[in-house]
Amino acid sequence: MDVHPKVVCSRTARGKKYYLLNFLGHEPLDLVAAAIKSFDCNKSEMTYRQRRALDEWAQWLQGASPVLNSGDRIEVEPALMEEGIGFLNRFFFLDGIKDLDFACDYTEKSLGFKSYPSFPYVGTVLISINPDHDVEMVPSVSCCDAILGTLLHELIHAFIGQFGCPGSRCKQRSCQRRFDENYGCSSHARAWPWLAEAVERIPNYRLGVKVDLGRRFHSQIEYRLTGREPSVCDAARCFGGLVLTEEVKMLPIYYVEGAGQCGALIHKRSGCPTG
Repeated sequence: MDVHPKVVCSRTARGKKYYLLNFLGHEPLDLVAAAIKSFDCNKSEMTYRQRRALDEWAQWLQGASPVLNSGDRIEVEPALMEEGIGFLNRFFFLDGIKDLDFACDYTEKSLGFKSYPSFPYVGTVLISINPDHDVEMVPSVSCCDAILGTLLHELIHAFIGQFGCPGSRCKQRSCQRRFDENYGCSSHARAWPWLAEAVERIPNYRLGVKVDLGRRFHSQIEYRLTGREPSVCDAARCFGGLVLTEEVKMLPIYYVEGAGQCGALIHKRSGCPTG
């Protein structure tokens, strides 16, 4: 018997749709599929809060873009970004992410890929980014798009980490194997890139931004670290036809673990970066 409940779409007494999520309770791919189905659809099929988030996002972006594109040293107020996170949570993540704070850390050039002792995400987590590093890492896009791309990258980790089955702590024996397949050793295995691919497709025409979540690069790193290569299905659906380049295959592990990181999801109880 499957102990994992499906994500339930329910309705209020007035007929408004909303989603019921169980903390650490869903099979990761089911969770991701439900999220994608909620936003990759006609606007009329979305919840009222999703539609409202789209309208409010346009106004927020109009005010935030000048700040996020302000020059060499980008000063980002946490309150501004937390408001934006609220809109993104309502639109992309079933209005589910809880207990999450935001901060900027201009001293770090490489955050994350270090350890995962705090998984699963019990208690408040902190999204920490270095806006200056975002701009250096992705020079071909605007500062605003680069920062929002890193923000969405980390929000996907938070969403899956809060509501996905944590593997070894589950009653099902098969869940550890599924944990390895769906989370991987860097939290960028099947579940994360599947949702990231859908998130990357949507913002350009829904939100007025074009984001790069680092999906291809981080997928390559995941398979470099595990020694496995993606199935044909995963390569096509999750990674856009990912090919493990010889350059990535030859990277030493210590370099791979620190490369290209602009942000981190940090568990506030332990202070440990988680991806």
